[in-house]
Amino acid sequence: MAHARAFEIIALNETLSAEHARELGIVNRVVDDDAFDDEIERLVRRLAEMPLGLLGAVKRLLHDGGGNNLATHLDAEADAIVGRVETPETRDVLSSFIRKP
Repeated sequence: MAHARAFEIIALNETLSAEHARELGIVNRVVDDDAFDDEIERLVRRLAEMPLGLLGAVKRLLHDGGGNNLATHLDAEADAIVGRVETPETRDVLSSFIRKP
């Protein structure tokens, strides 16, 4: 979201609908109240099945990437990939991916 738009929302204390907040990128998804618990369970299950180290590496790349130029970020990404390839959890994920039709 552009700085000016964020300032406007904050300064004018705008009330946003859930859908408008999603359109602005403030929230990732909007779920009906009756589907909320099922959606949370689905997301938690998906995250729990993912390799913890992989999630940490992705989080670090996203966090650190904003201040880096492209070359520096690509180097960091390459280092993260090389570091992850050697772990058993990554080998399991890659094997699973290769086996899918």
